[in-house]
Amino acid sequence: MREQSPEERLAKHKAVEAWLEYQLQQTRQTIAELEKKAAQWERMKETAYRENRFTIEPSRTDDGPDMLHRGGCHKQPRPVDFYLPEELAWEAGQRQLAPCETCNPMPGLRGRQMPRIQSDDGA
Repeated sequence: MREQSPEERLAKHKAVEAWLEYQLQQTRQTIAELEKKAAQWERMKETAYRENRFTIEPSRTDDGPDMLHRGGCHKQPRPVDFYLPEELAWEAGQRQLAPCETCNPMPGLRGRQMPRIQSDDGA
């Protein structure tokens, strides 16, 4: 086997360098895509958390009922607490609630014991 000349060795090392730069570029692109997907996944988890829960807007008057919203209702932009349906049953027993007409939280509560939630027809 003959020994390679410095020019041949240099050419091979430059080819390896070009290949490694290509691999690094591909890896960085993959990382960027995965970071974007991870951020989307996190936003989806937060949205699902809110949408599967309920929130209560305090009444603006002393004698009016508190308003019950779905977690993602835009009429309640900054909810303080999110309630699971089971927790909401206890809250409904403590205060008078009326469902929001925009987000309609009642279908999410079907089949659950929910005392004192006024329906749209006043019942």
